[in-house]
Amino acid sequence: MLKIIIEKHKKKLLACAVLFIIGILSANLFFLGIYIRNNKNILIFDSAVQYLLPVYRFMRKSYNNAINTFYLPKTIGASEIPHYKLTIKKNQLEKLNKNLPESISDAVFSGSVFLEDEYKKTVPAIFSYGDKKYEVEVHYRGDNPNHWTKEKKSWQIIFSQENLFNGQEVLKLILPIDRGYLAEALNAYRAKKMGLLVPADNFVNLEINKKNAGVYYQVEDWSKGFLEKQQVPADSSIYTTNDGLISLRKEENRQDTSAFEDINLWKKNISDKLFTYNNFSDIKKLVEILQSQNKDEAYKILPQILDMEKFYSWTNVALLVSGGHQGGKGNMRLYFNNSSGKFEPIPWDVTIRDSDALFEDWQSIINNFIYSNKKLFFEQKKSLWNYLSNEDNLKDDLSFYDKLYETTRPAFYDDWIKVDNNLTFDKKIKEMRDIIKNRFSNLKDLYKIDNSSMIINYDSDINLITATTKADNFAGIMLKSLKLPTDDNMFVEAFDDSNNNLKLDKDDKIIKTGYINKNDNTIKDINKLIYDKDEVAIFIKIIPYGTQQNGLNLKNVKIKFDNAITKKDIDIKSIVLSDDTSFNYLPKTIYSPRQFVNENPIFKTDGEKIFLPAGSYTITKNIIIPQKSQLIIQPGVVLTFYPKISLISYSPVSAIGYSDSPIIFQSAYQGQPWGSFGIVNTEKEKNKLQFINISGGGSSYINGIFFSGMLSAYHADLELSDSLIQNSSSDDGANAKYGNVVIKNNRFIKNSADGLDIDYAKGEISNNYFSSNGNDGIDISGSSISIKNNTILASGDKCISVGENSKEPVIFNNILNGCNIGIESKDLSTPVILNNVIINNNIGINAYRKKEIFGGGFGKIYNNIIWDNKENIKTDEYSQFEADYNDIETNYSGEYNFYEEPSENYYKPGLENYHGKGNRDILKKYLEINLEEAPVGLM
Repeated sequence: MLKIIIEKHKKKLLACAVLFIIGILSANLFFLGIYIRNNKNILIFDSAVQYLLPVYRFMRKSYNNAINTFYLPKTIGASEIPHYKLTIKKNQLEKLNKNLPESISDAVFSGSVFLEDEYKKTVPAIFSYGDKKYEVEVHYRGDNPNHWTKEKKSWQIIFSQENLFNGQEVLKLILPIDRGYLAEALNAYRAKKMGLLVPADNFVNLEINKKNAGVYYQVEDWSKGFLEKQQVPADSSIYTTNDGLISLRKEENRQDTSAFEDINLWKKNISDKLFTYNNFSDIKKLVEILQSQNKDEAYKILPQILDMEKFYSWTNVALLVSGGHQGGKGNMRLYFNNSSGKFEPIPWDVTIRDSDALFEDWQSIINNFIYSNKKLFFEQKKSLWNYLSNEDNLKDDLSFYDKLYETTRPAFYDDWIKVDNNLTFDKKIKEMRDIIKNRFSNLKDLYKIDNSSMIINYDSDINLITATTKADNFAGIMLKSLKLPTDDNMFVEAFDDSNNNLKLDKDDKIIKTGYINKNDNTIKDINKLIYDKDEVAIFIKIIPYGTQQNGLNLKNVKIKFDNAITKKDIDIKSIVLSDDTSFNYLPKTIYSPRQFVNENPIFKTDGEKIFLPAGSYTITKNIIIPQKSQLIIQPGVVLTFYPKISLISYSPVSAIGYSDSPIIFQSAYQGQPWGSFGIVNTEKEKNKLQFINISGGGSSYINGIFFSGMLSAYHADLELSDSLIQNSSSDDGANAKYGNVVIKNNRFIKNSADGLDIDYAKGEISNNYFSSNGNDGIDISGSSISIKNNTILASGDKCISVGENSKEPVIFNNILNGCNIGIESKDLSTPVILNNVIINNNIGINAYRKKEIFGGGFGKIYNNIIWDNKENIKTDEYSQFEADYNDIETNYSGEYNFYEEPSENYYKPGLENYHGKGNRDILKKYLEINLEEAPVGLM
């Protein structure tokens, strides 16, 4: 049965078997190819692999020939490039080949064999071009094995002095693949445009003994004739690196492998005829300068022996193709022009790479030396931009490349002994064209990127702006102008940080001065160059003049920068603003009393205590009372403050005056507020202020603390009594935070915003008089505090504001008259409002949600007279009150509220007609007052 099935399907089974074997072989070949590709640098040293290498090369040549066959129609027609013929006798050709190193050997594959002079023995030949023939000597050329180990080799053709070829004594015929096919010709074309010395070059077709040897890149040799054609002194030296010796030293792992470290690594192609010997003094001096330990002197003297413009252009040629193939470690060509006394680099074997490498990636001693000097490096970048900024340069370069391709393509297609087949050749031509185009664009983009940052510091104590800029911009940046919007008249001096210590001192030089005012507030043409990666400070000293001294808003300061090379505007996005004044006084907080008094001699000291004796004092600078002491201000002290000047104490304060001899804080100039009287971080130690009159002040920001009140006590227990707080221009007449406070028997009058602001504190506010304050009479936040027996009149907003989760502050027995809102509860606050007279306000009592992170306002309203308000009680959707036992104009819901017009004396406590109508339990609960009958209204 099996035999019948096999017989029936024999052909199908055979086909499947063949396909299976082909599949297995294909898979094996595929994985073998991957293995060989990944391990070729190891396999090449295997003797078996080396034995089979000729077979591999034959197979590759056969494959290439098969590909090239399809290009035969494109080779028809005469080539536009010169056609040279070499005739070499067979025995002479054999002599050349036998004189070469073994082409298949470990030494060749490891790169340790070079074509030294012993392998460059010449043989006679006949060179023909057109109808003219020349007797010449020829030999193979090229240091590296790629020039002479394969079928196609590089040639050197030497003509007799009596019969030069087009004025040339030597022709170098180089394998085009070694020069990136057309890339080196483009490099030479660009170099000529930049004014560099460049040997004449061309693409030629070579025929050897009537066989096509393919296309060669012809380059003129170094000679006196070459220099004469360039119209430069011909009796001058051309130096080349001794690449063979350099490579030998590399093999020996020696450190001195750069010709810019050792003049023994140079050789002369042409020598200065002024000397009867090879004088190496010029190259010796250049090497000495590059190796000098005195860098400052070396940078100054280098341009006297190296033509910097030519050097920059030489570098540009390489940069445009990422060609880091020239330098002290090989392929360096230097012409010493004995009419200028300067070296001029000559581009040679620049190569082309698909790389983002820049100057610093080359690891060339001469380049690194020059680029470590910021000024020279900047000049290099300017030189490059001069080429990049002209788009016609790229168009011209690509046009040259494309025309050269069209001209040489038929000859390349007809060259079947080149390494690449024609398909690969075309692919590489396109790839290199893309590299040329993209590299030009990428280099140009470097000049557009800016990641610079700046810190602007302002010290208002000394009117000094310090703008510290860190340039992160390939081209560097140029500080052009400074805009200081201000209403004041100012004289401005801009200083350069000449000694680079980021501090303004006597060594710093003025670079610009000028006057600014409201209508003309810009200092122009500062023109301070900041190199890439430099951090530079500019100091702007401001000298106000005239009567107004409003200061400067740091946010409005504008500093304009340009790209230092392209001149385009730069918008620095990373700008940090810092008011240095904020912490100028931090060190003073730890002074000893003696240090403090030495600096502030109006004060006296007794042990740890600091005294201010009775008398009148003008305060022109901020005064900081240090910690761990005590400030005692005696009766009869009058302190007159200059604008924005403050007195801040980090120690407990005792300022107790008398009714007839108060302590006075006042402004030196009407309409120009001084700062704050601040007490901070005294914690549980009591601060007592009595019979103290404070007026005309404002706020201050010192040591990172914003003192929002003309009088401020933070993290400090405060007792303030029998005092006057008036005409503050700040947020608060007085402000207390995080402490226990007793505020009693004081007057808060005509302060621009809040009269008294209490934040996150406990204590008592009683028997005070508030009148005509611009915002709130009393503003409390997050505070459980007793507010009682106060009279608050004509506040611009609230008589009393309760916010930020203030838990059951008791507001008792106050007269709240003529404000926008009598009492406001917001943001989860729960005031207990008892026995107040709330009259003549737009809204008597209001509750609402101000901040979503909290919620609405709440509270208990008992025993109050709420009358003659446009709206008596108001709540939003998030808020509610419990309102009972009140006399409310209009029938307001709640228990035992009534509607009864009070008598004219309702602001007087103890009116008989209100006895017994109030709730006595609420008074007992919150005030521990026991009454048989509780009144409505004042008690």
